[in-house]
Parts: sequence; C-alpha cells; structure tokens
Amino acid sequence: MHALAQDLDNLTIRNANAGDQDFLIRLYASTRDDLRQIAADPAFADSLIAMQQNMQAASYRSRYPDAEYLLLEHHGDAVGRMIVDTGPEEIRLIDISFMPHSRGKGFGTAVLRSLQQCAARKAMPLRLSVHRNNVRARRLYAALGFRVESGDEMAEKMLWTRPASPTW
Repeated sequence: MHALAQDLDNLTIRNANAGDQDFLIRLYASTRDDLRQIAADPAFADSLIAMQQNMQAASYRSRYPDAEYLLLEHHGDAVGRMIVDTGPEEIRLIDISFMPHSRGKGFGTAVLRSLQQCAARKAMPLRLSVHRNNVRARRLYAALGFRVESGDEMAEKMLWTRPASPTW
C-alpha cells in the first residue's frame, strides 16, 4: 500500500481496481483533445483514443512493473488518478491527471505535497516528466520546488529533493 496521506482536503486516495475502468477511459479521453481535433469522424477519434490509452498502459506496465495505480476521489466521486513507482532510490510520479471539472481546485497541489512528504520521510528524490506544452502543470511543479533536470523537444524531466528546512 502506498505511503501517502489517505485524506487530503477531502481528497481520498485508494488503489484503482477493475471497477474503475469506465472512469479511467473517460479520464484519459478528457486529456486527449489533440486527438479529437485531428480526426474528422468521432467514432474514429474514439478508436484512436482507446488505442493510445492501451499503448500508454502497456508502456507504463512494462517500464514500471511495480508501480501503484491510484484513484483520487473527492467526497466519494472519482476525480483523477495517478501512477507512482517507489523504487529503491527514488519515487517517480509516472502520471497524474484530473477530470476537467476537478482541475484548478488544489487537488494536484495536495497530492504533490503528500508525495513530497513521503519522499522526504524516505530521504529519496521525487521525479516526474511533464510535457512542454503543459504550461499549467510546469508552473505548479516549479512553485512546489521541482527543478528541471533535463529535457527534449517534447518533455522536461523534473526533480524535487527535500529542502534543508521543509515549509510544510
């Protein structure tokens, strides 16, 4: 079981299960406006999004076989999910996403701070990658003390390490 706080400002974190699949499909689709814009036929777009979701899931499972798939709920309603891999030397936030109506409400900040506290307790760095075009997320990560380690034309790899005197 993950070592994150179980209730963060009315946001509950639990392990995802097979019953969450419909929500996870809707969540992934809500993040892929780019694919909806290039496809003329809505059925084709849905098919393309489903294929991309399956490829992403297979890639994550292959690269991070021990990762935890966590569902984020607000007052019992699913609002997001995250995938976290705690290895022997680091904690990696593989992916985090929220439904559009749940973005900008502080849920991401609460989850990231909980991950930072977990990393600090374990004396481990916290790493993540973020798409360059996700300006809002990059701004949040920087505000929470993440710094860019490296990057390419698509994404930046960011690192957070425990500060000398934590502010939480």
